[in-house]
Amino acid sequence: MKRVNYIIILISITIQTILWLKGGIWYGGDQNFIIFPGSSNQEYINAIVFGISNYPFLAGPTIATSFFWFWGLVSIFNMIPFIYSEYMFIILLFFVGSIYIYKLISEIILSKLSGYEQLFISLLISIVYMSNWGIYFADSQGSGITFLTIPFIYSLLSPSIYYIIKSFYENNYIDKLRYYGILMLLFMMLGSTSNIYNFDEIIGILIIISLGYLIIYRNKKNILNFLSILAIFFISNLYWIFSVIPIVNSTLSNTEFLKISYQYFIGNARPFSYVFFGFYNYTNSWIINLIASMILISISFLLINRNTHLIFWDIIYFLVSTLYSGIDSPFGNFYEYLFLHVPYFVEFRALVIAFGWLQGFIFSIITSISVFYAYRLLISNKKIMIRKNISSIIVSSVLLAIVVISLYPVMIGENYDSIHIPEYFIKTVNYINSQKGNFNVLALPETNLWIRTNWYYGNNLLVWFLNKPVFIGGSYDYANSELQSFYMLLNSYFYEFNSSHILVIYNLLYLLNIKYIILQGDAQGYNITQYLDSLNKYVKHGLLSLAENNSPYYVYRVNIDSSVILGSNSSMITSFNSSMLNKYNLSIILRPMPYIEINPSTYIVNNTDHYKYVIFLYSYNNLWKTMPLTIHKNFSFTNLFITKYNNIKIINYTYYSIIMQYTLMIIIIMIATILIFGKNILKIHRFIKKR
Repeated sequence: MKRVNYIIILISITIQTILWLKGGIWYGGDQNFIIFPGSSNQEYINAIVFGISNYPFLAGPTIATSFFWFWGLVSIFNMIPFIYSEYMFIILLFFVGSIYIYKLISEIILSKLSGYEQLFISLLISIVYMSNWGIYFADSQGSGITFLTIPFIYSLLSPSIYYIIKSFYENNYIDKLRYYGILMLLFMMLGSTSNIYNFDEIIGILIIISLGYLIIYRNKKNILNFLSILAIFFISNLYWIFSVIPIVNSTLSNTEFLKISYQYFIGNARPFSYVFFGFYNYTNSWIINLIASMILISISFLLINRNTHLIFWDIIYFLVSTLYSGIDSPFGNFYEYLFLHVPYFVEFRALVIAFGWLQGFIFSIITSISVFYAYRLLISNKKIMIRKNISSIIVSSVLLAIVVISLYPVMIGENYDSIHIPEYFIKTVNYINSQKGNFNVLALPETNLWIRTNWYYGNNLLVWFLNKPVFIGGSYDYANSELQSFYMLLNSYFYEFNSSHILVIYNLLYLLNIKYIILQGDAQGYNITQYLDSLNKYVKHGLLSLAENNSPYYVYRVNIDSSVILGSNSSMITSFNSSMLNKYNLSIILRPMPYIEINPSTYIVNNTDHYKYVIFLYSYNNLWKTMPLTIHKNFSFTNLFITKYNNIKIINYTYYSIIMQYTLMIIIIMIATILIFGKNILKIHRFIKKR
């Protein structure tokens, strides 16, 4: 019977996924990945494996260990040569989450269910878990509903809670240890992916649930279990958390950030009367959905005395709803005080991202429990009884209809950012990705924060599709102020042709190692004709050549050969400033050097021409070191090494930190594996000893 219920959940989630995406791909806003044939895994792999990032452009050393599980899973699905592999990714996440909500309710909270009741509960859970207003609003951005990391942590929370509760009523120590091992793996993925964005919420909800079930299953042994769960969470996240704390503390010391965060916190508050029923934002077109939601939430609180678990989850729902509402909640003044006086409370500045998904998660539990009790209450009423089987079908259908009405806009994917990638974009990407060598790409026009086209609105997709670093401009893409000024110059000079600017453009393209320029002709709000006219004039002057015409995308090849590593013996290098761009030909002063790339974080430079100055074209960062040691200085936006050696190795020291973090992660995984399979290991040991 359980297998049938799982199949029902899978079918329901698959249908909802299709309704959400409507044959397209989920993308928009600040989404930091895409799963589609032809897109590149380069940015994900570089960040999580080699500790280096090209978004912002040529940013260099970065600590992204915490994204290992999320971007790792994205990369795996991205390698599947199937146009709907993103659908498989979404279905997997919500299927895992729904299964464990079903197990939690059917095995622990509601026991001894009949076959029909199990079918009813499984279908109900698959709807309310995946399509609830909390998860809808949590992924809502200016571009629409987009996929952030929230669905990933959302799907991991239900198995985590399931095994926490199992550990409280399990008396067999061997089985309890197995649950600890599973929790160790789940906490590792859950904690790291939540990172600094949802970490406090994860800690808070896990502590509240552990404490609540310590009270429900109260005995002295469970006090130790409670402390063990807290310790396991801390141990599971040791491998990454200490590398993030300095960044968090540095951010919290930024007064400008705190001022903006406070404005966010105040501006994100919403009336508690709407938020309590799931509607963070409300329009009159949703009046029927609001009424249905009010019925569902009211049932949950009217039947609160039916089940100890329901009492507990209703209390959590109320608490999270007050946090979600912010200063407009019954405890608004208290929350404002916490925001102003407790440093880490600033994480809750974007209330909808902080608490929307959490309210939706709890909603899926209390609705499943309370609707079931309403079902039993109604079919046991002799006044409405016809025949038991007929009554069961009628009552369950009516209750499911209320659920569907409540969540209908979410179920059909209203306002979801489903995009259809045009052929001209794919052709352009394939062309660039097929070119050999280490070079960079310039994208025009500058699209500030997000790019708006007639088919998507959000982070520039070239970042996730190209296997080369791409300079897209905008506030997200400037690793330092010098790079910003360079992009501004290139953008303005390519917009309006002027022959007197050719030397400056030449030097900038050379210094940035840009080999191709992509004009995104579908970018809205720009005079693309003006860009085309100007670029074609530079073609006539021999600076560029048209490589691909995939109208409205145009690819120009830069007729300059540069390199990631440049060398010089000119002393003017040490006093370089931007005014020199219009005076000297940098390709004469700075010469490409031969090198071997061991990996994106390690380069061996063959200084056969005995250059004193070695320029490494990543944004300046003191985490770039050399062996043997050299003098490290800032040259324009980038790194200058003063050396007397014939060969040097340039190393990103973050890479070694990442190796240490992954070593610790492997140790934690090994410990978890021993705990999970300890019982089997003991059996094998006894068998061998007996033999």
